[in-house]
Amino acid sequence: MIDPLGQTTAATTPALKLPLVITKEVRSYRVPGERVTAMALSLQGKQFLTGGSDRIVRWWDVDSGDQLGQLDMNGRWVLALAFSSDGAKALCGGEGVYCVCGI
Repeated sequence: MIDPLGQTTAATTPALKLPLVITKEVRSYRVPGERVTAMALSLQGKQFLTGGSDRIVRWWDVDSGDQLGQLDMNGRWVLALAFSSDGAKALCGGEGVYCVCGI
């Protein structure tokens, strides 16, 4: 996944890696759970969302690597994530349930 400005990319691996800028060193983030099944990067490239087999949506700060919050998906795998264009809301989807939440 790449942000609209082409400056930040992300990929899921056992340790999630996000280059802050394509030409800089890759930063790794440890994401709880066995498997990341969905990920989204804000249009501004400042925050990202992860979700997966632990059935929790987490949002993160790209620069610090700090987890900013989380949302329990009530026992459902997280299969889709997206940010609103202003970065203030997240769309979370999984196993027949979708929700929009402020972040």
